[in-house]
Amino acid sequence: MKVLLLQRYMFRHFLKSVAVLAVIALALAFIVDFVEVADRYGDRESVTTAILVGITGNRILQLVSDIVPFVILLAAVMHFSSLNRRLELVVARAGGMSVWQFVSPAIAGAFLVGVVTVLLIGPLTTYSTQWIALATGQKSAAIGERRSLWLRERNDQGTRVIGGTVEGSAPDAIYEVTVLDIGEDGRVKRRIDADRAVIEGDRMILNDVFERPIGDRMIRRDELDFATQVTPARLKPREVDPRRLALTDIPAAERDAMARGASIAPLRTRMHQLLAKPITLIVMVIFAATVAVKFERTGPVLRALAGGVAAGFLLYVVSVLSDGFGSAGLIAPAIAVWVPILVAGLMGTAFLIQREDG
Repeated sequence: MKVLLLQRYMFRHFLKSVAVLAVIALALAFIVDFVEVADRYGDRESVTTAILVGITGNRILQLVSDIVPFVILLAAVMHFSSLNRRLELVVARAGGMSVWQFVSPAIAGAFLVGVVTVLLIGPLTTYSTQWIALATGQKSAAIGERRSLWLRERNDQGTRVIGGTVEGSAPDAIYEVTVLDIGEDGRVKRRIDADRAVIEGDRMILNDVFERPIGDRMIRRDELDFATQVTPARLKPREVDPRRLALTDIPAAERDAMARGASIAPLRTRMHQLLAKPITLIVMVIFAATVAVKFERTGPVLRALAGGVAAGFLLYVVSVLSDGFGSAGLIAPAIAVWVPILVAGLMGTAFLIQREDG
């Protein structure tokens, strides 16, 4: 009964450490990202401050899955070192608690955070993305990010190259537009720069235009349009970014990829990454638990802290490399994701068993 009471205390203490670190990390990320989003969307009259906050919040939600392993690692280090410094672990060990009994509350907390991240944060990110898209009048599934686009089409005078940036998975406009008209002799005849371009039927309409015919002076126009073969479908990305998919979205994305003849390896890798998230967080706790195996004063504790943090970052680097091989189809996605995590977990467990003396 006393052991269970102490474990509940440790469980709450660990979750408190997680909450403190998560709030600090997300607050800093929010401030930095809000400045960038405000700079990008500040000149649009339809985008209010509330929408800017929503866009930033959406991007922060997308960041949670990436930073949560580091939050758990550092929170576990804080948790164990705090209990060690206040001699609470010494008392627990003297009372007959094994290392697994005082590590298990943190493991349970990490597993809970992993499950919440996978089952709640992912769908919430998808929902918030759709809400922001409606609020901004944008059909995007990737709010707030732009990607470069270059298109080429033939016409009666030669070739036309159209470049710029588009937003999201279903863009309806091109921004920062550059158009090059190239003659049959391969020489550029005219360059057009515009702030924005939209496609209406078989016409492309450009706004805030600077037209530069080669060998002639620049012409400033409020609007310019010309015939085009470019359709809105050509503005879409060829593939969905797997990193933006929640666990429930992956089956539909796999069916779409197979229908297009695209590889499903990145999607399978993403699925296993999400399924392995709770186990990854448990491994981070095991690494951090190396600081709590024995009571030490300052020097050895600092070395153990550094070792636990270094092991966690090493696992992250190896996992990123292995996941890359899985996404490329060089390794089976399940092997690419699970093997580094399980090997690291077994090594950490073996270390704790070897050091256990209670």
